[in-house]
Amino acid sequence: MGAFVSWSSLAVLLLFAGTARADDTQSARAHFQRGTKLYDLGRYLEAAKEYETTYELKDDPAILFNIGQAYRLGHDHPAAIRAYKSFLRRVPDSDQRATVEGYINDLQAAIDREQPKPQPPPVTTPAPVTTPAPATTAPATTSDRGTPVYKKWWLWTIVGGVVVAGVVVGVTVGVLASRDSFHPSLGTLGPGALTVSF
Repeated sequence: MGAFVSWSSLAVLLLFAGTARADDTQSARAHFQRGTKLYDLGRYLEAAKEYETTYELKDDPAILFNIGQAYRLGHDHPAAIRAYKSFLRRVPDSDQRATVEGYINDLQAAIDREQPKPQPPPVTTPAPVTTPAPATTAPATTSDRGTPVYKKWWLWTIVGGVVVAGVVVGVTVGVLASRDSFHPSLGTLGPGALTVSF
């Protein structure tokens, strides 16, 4: 009698477990179909949620790929990357591996572009230090301010000095040139040619 109770309890548990699994399968199928309809309508984020519920009820890695697709098209890049990586972890030899890795790279690049770039701190330039102009001991007379440069005394002093220096140099060169200072050992010097013979 005791053995019969054990077997009957086991039979009830198996029957209940079988019924629960059948209910889970039916529920998973319903969520998957709903997700596919939402996906077809372009309501990708809602579809992703339905696919996630399906995956909770039915542990099938192919559903992870669908989740990734729905999040990718719904522009939830981090969630799409997470789903794609889970898919590759579960099915490392998938025929879709190269495609999925391409999606992951594209999504990561999009995330990087969306991140605000750190701005350098603003460059502050110190305010210029101003020093008061030195006081002039002798203010300029009104006649000096309006006088043209060619009427200034200092200009004619400079011009005179240059003329005197030019005269002195000219006289000196003339005196030295009149002397016979050519030395044949230096060779012939001419325009554009320099010949030196020893």
